[in-house]
Amino acid sequence: MSVARVLREALTFQYAELTVRFFSADTVTQLAADGSRIAFLCPEGSEADLEISCEIADLTTVEAPPAPGDNHTWVAVEHADGGQTLFFYGQVRGATREVYLSVAVDADFRTARALFRADYEYPDIIRIGHPIEEHLVTQLLIRRGCCVVHACTIVFDDLAYVFAGHSGAGKSTIAELGETAGGRVLSDDRTILGVRNDVAYAWGTPWHGSFRRGEPQRCRVATIFLLMQDSVDRVRPLSTAEAFGELFVRLVVPSRENGVSLQATDTLEALSDACPVAALHFTPTAASIAAARGFVAARGEAASLHIVI
Repeated sequence: MSVARVLREALTFQYAELTVRFFSADTVTQLAADGSRIAFLCPEGSEADLEISCEIADLTTVEAPPAPGDNHTWVAVEHADGGQTLFFYGQVRGATREVYLSVAVDADFRTARALFRADYEYPDIIRIGHPIEEHLVTQLLIRRGCCVVHACTIVFDDLAYVFAGHSGAGKSTIAELGETAGGRVLSDDRTILGVRNDVAYAWGTPWHGSFRRGEPQRCRVATIFLLMQDSVDRVRPLSTAEAFGELFVRLVVPSRENGVSLQATDTLEALSDACPVAALHFTPTAASIAAARGFVAARGEAASLHIVI
């Protein structure tokens, strides 16, 4: 089955309360959006918080720092004026790892210039997706009181059940179980979280896992569950301090800038205060979803009776 695709000279996307416009720097190159990312497209002409000029370039001529020797495939170079340039490294040729994407961002994160290596099959098409949008959008979201967490999110009865976990923890599996149980999947891998007027909210993202689900809607968070594979299904509430620590290690922070990291921790602290966080020990089966929903229902009943559990 072919994947739906949109081709335009400019594409504007919505990520939580943030809009980002990608546009071609010439009249030949087109930008492509496909899969679940299409659901995040805004109408043409929408005002954007960040404008990114995109062009195809010979990146072998770009002066870039050496590729990192560890598992990181990108390097950020800070400029004296507060801006930065990101270099993303891909295929190894000979003894070096090639740069396939370079993004220069101004100091106030309002404009950026992205240089892409040409695609061998479609040399006049730039596919918008990972890593450019996730890197820049995550940094902007953190500056605006939101954060991106490694988590899938399922909506039941207009409430978001957020299931956080590292790679391999079972996020896509839980998303599939939740959809089978009648839920709507906002994201199966990465979720945007934020607190507005002391209320915790979750937004879906197009950055999906193996279940390939993502929707841009916002929903109030019922509970954040930390996924822990087990032989039984049970829920264990966490203290605020435990919740903060567990969420911190599941946070997506693509920038090494200290100020950005501190802003992210402020958001996590607000989240830990605004909504319950619990460990979900799961098998995984349909009973795992039932255990999570039962926990939320019990809290709702207790709240109506003014009982704290």
